[in-house]
Amino acid sequence: VRRILRIGFARSEVKRNDEAIFFLNLKKGIKMISELNINEFHSVLDEMTFEGTPSYKGNLLIFFTINFSDKPFYGFVSKNEFAISKNSNIKSMPYLIRGNFKKFEDKTEVDYEIKPIKFGYYWIKIMSIIFLIVALVALFVFISTFYHYGEINPIILVFFFMLFLSIFANVDLYLKKKNFEKLFLKNLKIKNF
Repeated sequence: VRRILRIGFARSEVKRNDEAIFFLNLKKGIKMISELNINEFHSVLDEMTFEGTPSYKGNLLIFFTINFSDKPFYGFVSKNEFAISKNSNIKSMPYLIRGNFKKFEDKTEVDYEIKPIKFGYYWIKIMSIIFLIVALVALFVFISTFYHYGEINPIILVFFFMLFLSIFANVDLYLKKKNFEKLFLKNLKIKNF
């Protein structure tokens, strides 16, 4: 009886693990269909992409990737894979679209995922919180040195200002991601099944 229970338990664990892996893979990549055939898709994506390393656009190395191209994407396109970021010289784009494409009837099936470029993403997300803490500590030290201990009005003002900046930075990060995905989908005529 114990042996049967062990086998049944092991099978149920394997089944749960397979389901978990399936759902992780499902969330990991987004499969969509482009109205363009595979050759058109490849040529349009290649024409719209300035060649370079896309992860440089999301961190401090953005200054080494300055170009005056009017192409909307920066990255590489191979025979059936691509990795692109938004082509911007001044504003950092902390996201990267990486994926592949293959023929699907007379259209193109595109499997892609939007990944954060680690340094740029965490720089924007974490630095606003660090600036908030540093400003509060510095202001508290300044006020405790030069003013009486009961006066905290400037601390509250600076706290709310830095909190607003922190929220603004995170909302801006979210909007950058959504706008980048919209630009990608619109230019390559990609729609859901």
